Amino acid sequence: MFATYCHMSEETVLILLETICNDITANYVKSRNATSGNDPIYPKLVLASGLEFMGGCAYKHIAQIYGMPIASAKRVVRKFWNAIIYNPAFRLALPHTREELESHASAFEQKSKAFALYNGVVGALDGWLCDTNRPIVHNTSDFFSGYYQRFGLNVQAMCDAHLRFTFLGIAGPGGMNDVRAFGKCTEFNLSLSSLPNDYCIIADNAYELSKMLPFPTVGQKSVGASTMMPTTMTCRVYASRLSKLLLC
Repeated sequence: MFATYCHMSEETVLILLETICNDITANYVKSRNATSGNDPIYPKLVLASGLEFMGGCAYKHIAQIYGMPIASAKRVVRKFWNAIIYNPAFRLALPHTREELESHASAFEQKSKAFALYNGVVGALDGWLCDTNRPIVHNTSDFFSGYYQRFGLNVQAMCDAHLRFTFLGIAGPGGMNDVRAFGKCTEFNLSLSSLPNDYCIIADNAYELSKMLPFPTVGQKSVGASTMMPTTMTCRVYASRLSKLLLC
């Protein structure tokens, strides 16, 4: 029941609280002076509000649940996300060492069942359109996606076999295709170009074939589509949710 409501085990919640506690703890004296004597919002409440938001709860509902103004709910959720974003413990990191690469490749290989389709794979890459309002800029059309028929930003993301992000970045306007957006991720590409020949990443057919991307999926049929597509598409779903939270 706890995991259903908090989206993680009680043990994991306590670890998360300990990790970000200093970043979400308000100065007691300053907070009371700034709020006419009201007690500050305590770390457990900040964490609970942040987890509620991650689960899809609206600000007004968080405010109602925890008895605070909507403006305070927005501030508390932002405080939670700042603690997550700027904490080194949660920094996205690509595998670099031979041990890290082997660990990532082994995890993907276990997803291959009996056919070892993920031999040497260390990441699943995909792009996602982050919806936006019509931007007030001179090159408005650059942000309009003809495929999705709406304005947005092109987000590139890669995850490991456990659906943990190893890269996520806003690569360009929504009208930019994934190939060009991927090329704009300069540091990401430099890291991938240094991959040993034994390793690669997977993506769909929106990307060009290369040493790094040797076998993209094609339509509904591809080498290992039954196992490859769920991982690649789940990367996109997770990119969608996380990007909405980071960009809100």
